[in-house]
Amino acid sequence: MESNEPKPQLARKYYNVDSSSDDDDGDLQILSPIREKMKIPNKKLDSEDYDDIVNTGTKIATKKKAPSIATTTMAKQLSKNKNYSTAAAATTSRSIDLSSDSDTDDDGDRLLMNSKRVFEKREDPKLKKKRERDEQKEKEKQERIKKRKEAKEEKEHRKQEESMAKKQHQDNHYQTTGKYAHEEIAVLLDRDLYDNDPHGLVDKLKIDFLVYSYSISLGSPAKAIQFVRKDKLLGGAKDAVENLESINRIRNKKSTATTKKIGVDNDGDGGDCGYEHIQYLVLIFEPDDFIPLLRRNSQDEEDDYPALESYLDSIRSQWKHVWNIPSSSSVEPKIIFLLRDLPKALDKKWVEYRRHKGSNDERSLPTVKELEDAMQWLLVQFQVECILCSSIELMQLTIHKMTRSLAEKRYTNQVTELECIKKIKQGCTALDSKLEKAKDVWIRQLQQLPGMSESRAQHAVFHYPTCQSLWQAYQREHYQQQHDNDNKNDADSSCSALLEDKFSGDNTRYRKLSDSVYRVMTSNDPNEMIL
Repeated sequence: MESNEPKPQLARKYYNVDSSSDDDDGDLQILSPIREKMKIPNKKLDSEDYDDIVNTGTKIATKKKAPSIATTTMAKQLSKNKNYSTAAAATTSRSIDLSSDSDTDDDGDRLLMNSKRVFEKREDPKLKKKRERDEQKEKEKQERIKKRKEAKEEKEHRKQEESMAKKQHQDNHYQTTGKYAHEEIAVLLDRDLYDNDPHGLVDKLKIDFLVYSYSISLGSPAKAIQFVRKDKLLGGAKDAVENLESINRIRNKKSTATTKKIGVDNDGDGGDCGYEHIQYLVLIFEPDDFIPLLRRNSQDEEDDYPALESYLDSIRSQWKHVWNIPSSSSVEPKIIFLLRDLPKALDKKWVEYRRHKGSNDERSLPTVKELEDAMQWLLVQFQVECILCSSIELMQLTIHKMTRSLAEKRYTNQVTELECIKKIKQGCTALDSKLEKAKDVWIRQLQQLPGMSESRAQHAVFHYPTCQSLWQAYQREHYQQQHDNDNKNDADSSCSALLEDKFSGDNTRYRKLSDSVYRVMTSNDPNEMIL
């Protein structure tokens, strides 16, 4: 049986709106889950209203976007049907307006947010706790990973710092002990000597040292060799050469007065310029360059060599000018002459002279004896050392040893008298008694005497275990002899022979050694020689 109640229109069915209501005041009637009618004002709901509705269990029929096709089709049908009443047309118009209003309304977004809140409130407590535990575990896991990463980075950083500190300590130790000495000195060869290298010095010295071509310009036919150095940790020999060249470029552009203002050391050691100038000047002479300096005037009664002396004065003056040292300064170079094949060259010249039967003046050609005399005169008068090099290999070795000695000089301790005493290893241990330790010291003291071996010292200590016991024996022997004979000389002689049969097990007598021990123990002269 068909009902006479009009069917709900498509829009009202879609929006779940109750069509039985006759109220046209714009309020929507929402069906609750228990099919009860409830009027809700047509306005946006705030959070408090929404909570009330949720608590009462009321289902909200929100406005949904009506399908545009159904609404449009229904409108067309209503327009074609002229028999519909004005109220039906108005209802259709309100449905279309409702659809158009829902396109721009943001109630759907608000509903999604509120639905999320409802879901969170209705979430199962067990699942919620599990989710929270999982989140907490993940958070703790990330924190542990972060801490491990930070600890690893800190460990790597600390390890790197320790490595750098260890390397710095090792470098300082090597610097102090002279392990870097060969990297700190630079050999400055005259430019002609470096380019031509007739003696093979460049290849020989480059193996261990920095060799550098340097224009020295001493105005001498001899080839000059000089040295500069710098600590390894401050840049080494390479940095010293760079600083030297930099100073020379500045000095070439400016006057001497201006150059002094930029920091050139007036003492010539180059300390303020980034390098240390070693004040040694090595001059390599060929025979034809040195022989003319040995000639003397036959009428001169003084035993000197004026040409050689004049040459030394000019070299010193030019050296001070090159290194920007005032002429009034007391700084002087240590000059060393390397004479290559000079005796052999003199012999050849004398053979040639005799072959031509005195074509030249005999006194103009020096002899080998005069050469030796000139070398001694240079050493005594001017502290100039002359070294004869009979071969190129000997010259290379001489310069190489000289360079190494200059490089290690600052790291070598000065030898004192204590350094000359023979060093003897300790023969006792820490567990030995005090008497055994005293015996060991006494044995080593006796071994400092010339001719006193370890075996002889041990035999003497067997009879007199300590220095005090021997001293008391000398006192008793001296007192007894002096009391019996009233002769001091006899007492000294008897004491002097006290140990002569005590240095071996076969009664061999060592009269001189016994006398040496007695004089060491009783002499009042600290400068007395004990041989």
